[in-house]
Amino acid sequence: MMLFVALPLMAQIQSKPHWVGNKESSYNKRRSNDTYEIIKVENFGPDINVLRRERLEVLAMEISERNGHQGVPAVIEPIGAADSYGCHREASIVFELPRRSVYRVMLIDDHEVFEDNLDMTFDFTLYQIYAVSRCNVEPLFDNFNIVETDNVQATVLSIIPGMGQLYKEQYAKAFTIWGLEAGLISAAMIFEHERSKYTDPLRHSKQLGYKEFRNLSLMAAGVVYIYNLIDAAVSKGPRRLNIEKKSDTQMSIAPALFNDGSAGVAFSWSF
Repeated sequence: MMLFVALPLMAQIQSKPHWVGNKESSYNKRRSNDTYEIIKVENFGPDINVLRRERLEVLAMEISERNGHQGVPAVIEPIGAADSYGCHREASIVFELPRRSVYRVMLIDDHEVFEDNLDMTFDFTLYQIYAVSRCNVEPLFDNFNIVETDNVQATVLSIIPGMGQLYKEQYAKAFTIWGLEAGLISAAMIFEHERSKYTDPLRHSKQLGYKEFRNLSLMAAGVVYIYNLIDAAVSKGPRRLNIEKKSDTQMSIAPALFNDGSAGVAFSWSF
């Protein structure tokens, strides 16, 4: 019963995206050009909303340390509309000294985790990954696609217990499911073997006892199997970051005056 009560809560738990554990260099190798670089930062504290509002300041400090702007205040110039948290996903970070240095930044993805500390307090950690232009260079950002695992495919795979969790790279869950199913089915087989030894009516109570243990083991294995299917259908696997070169294809529309003196609209398609 407690297992099924916990399922709605587990559905909200998401594994950390791949980029959290991967090195920046693994993504910088995938860029199509050198006008920008991938930078990861993180900040932590008790209020996730404060962390989101301060994330560009944290990124500015990281850029300052990497590019020799220590001690120079950063000016953050937001670009575009704010998101639902009141924060901007794109901005220019400017250092005025010793010469004006401008870095165009774009948030690719972020991930928040609620974690407990050794002193029994709790904090949020906000992981972030950005595309950051080179100093005073107009960046040619690639396309950044965040890919998530397919719950339907995971559910189908979970017809074989644990395979859906393996597909979502939830290895601890997969190994636990395999261990439980193997242990419970083995226990049921042992109990059935022991029950079959007692054919004497005088030992009927022994036979009933092993039969009950066998049935309980099979029922528990069934519960684990159902949990395996539901978990594969509702839990979220780790997000993946794909970097793809932007298409050079462009279309433009502009007013035009033709040779016969008539006016119209000209379409231009370049690739």
